[in-house]
Amino acid sequence: MRTTTNLLSDAQIAVYTVDARGLVGTSIADPSQTGRDANGRMQLTVDDHIKANGRETFSRFSEEASLDKVAQETGGRSFLNGNDLGRAILSSAEDSSAYYVVGYYPVHKKWDGNFHSINVKIARDGVSVRHRHGYYAIDPESWRRSSAGDMKVSLEKNYLESTSVLFYARALPAPPNTDVKVEFLVDPHTISFESISENQHYCNLEFQIQAFTADGKLVGAEVQEADAPLKPETFARIQKSGLPMPVTIKLSAGNYTLRLGVRDNRTGFFGTAELPLVVGSAAN
Repeated sequence: MRTTTNLLSDAQIAVYTVDARGLVGTSIADPSQTGRDANGRMQLTVDDHIKANGRETFSRFSEEASLDKVAQETGGRSFLNGNDLGRAILSSAEDSSAYYVVGYYPVHKKWDGNFHSINVKIARDGVSVRHRHGYYAIDPESWRRSSAGDMKVSLEKNYLESTSVLFYARALPAPPNTDVKVEFLVDPHTISFESISENQHYCNLEFQIQAFTADGKLVGAEVQEADAPLKPETFARIQKSGLPMPVTIKLSAGNYTLRLGVRDNRTGFFGTAELPLVVGSAAN
């Protein structure tokens, strides 16, 4: 549970839990459940009813406690045990419409992988703060020492598409036996930038293309890295319009599926996508 809520918090998602069923009772309180069979005989004893009611109550409290915990750990709110769904949804929308973003950077750099608690206090009476309660101290560079979740493997094995880094891509038409140009446009809000000075930002991205034939044979691959400081005007333009990157790959005439990937080398997060491609023959 804590790992899941930590991932949600990392993605800046606050969860507001609403039970669309409204108030939920137990079967023992349901007037349609008489406890008798078609012949009027009692199917369960009083003791059986009490045990069944206990199991249902425990199950419901367990579900609600889990939802309460998710809301609490991500800075959201929980709206359970009520029938006013409209108020719950309206309150959720109003509550999430205003918030503060507070950055916290650990100075000790103790990447032990354990959960570290965070406590936010304010000097004002009558006010409560809802916020994430901590983070896992995982070394940002740890992904380099492990093949788990590697982008190259994800592209080769055709896993489910990854969406940690979002991007658009298109392949421009090209004659056969020439370079096919694939243009990437990366969402800047899904990658990390480091401020290396007051006037420059830095990012490090890896772009991969793998070309497969209709029968799944890998016939070409290309890897390119974007690693450069960005001047203020360039950074501002990227924040507004996206980060463009052209990558070329040489392919002969035929039908292909391009598996594309973009990885943020500072965090190890990546995104993948597929792009169908037809390279025309010389006769065309």
